[in-house]
Amino acid sequence: MNTALLIGVIASSIMSGTSLLYATLGEVVGERAGIVNLGLEGIMLIGAASGFAATVLTGSPYLGVVAAALAGAAANLIFAYLVVGRHANQLATGLSLMFFGIGMSALIGRPFVGALINGLPRLVVPGLAPGGAGARLARAPLVGGGGAAAPGGLAAGTGAPGGLGVGVEGEEERGEEVRLRGWC
Repeated sequence: MNTALLIGVIASSIMSGTSLLYATLGEVVGERAGIVNLGLEGIMLIGAASGFAATVLTGSPYLGVVAAALAGAAANLIFAYLVVGRHANQLATGLSLMFFGIGMSALIGRPFVGALINGLPRLVVPGLAPGGAGARLARAPLVGGGGAAAPGGLAAGTGAPGGLGVGVEGEEERGEEVRLRGWC
């Protein structure tokens, strides 16, 4: 196999999987607290459609990223209210939220089909060849942020030293009982 092809495939895989990395880091922390959200795909779709719409309307990709994060947080608040506040079944609520997200993203995105936007500006990373796959990978700001956030997020979610002291009620951690009550 051609080395350049292999590097290109790996770089493309990392760039394509970055959005999943951010969702996974949040879900690791949630699962550590005993919450399973099967609606992550729907939440990601709502965030993506909202971010794209905000970027088209404002012309700023930075505001698009903020809008995507706020829309995802609002969708997660729906899940949190139903599961924590109303004691709904986590699995059924998550699946319902996934289907809700599919429909909502289609509704949000319909007026913007065919619109073109400018993405986030590329970062200049000294020492990397300008045309190589590694340079394209390192210059994407959200990819670099995901690479930096991954070790901290995983440490926080897995209960590593310095991580979150979150657990399910009745679970023992470091010899003391941990209780998760209400909204955290």
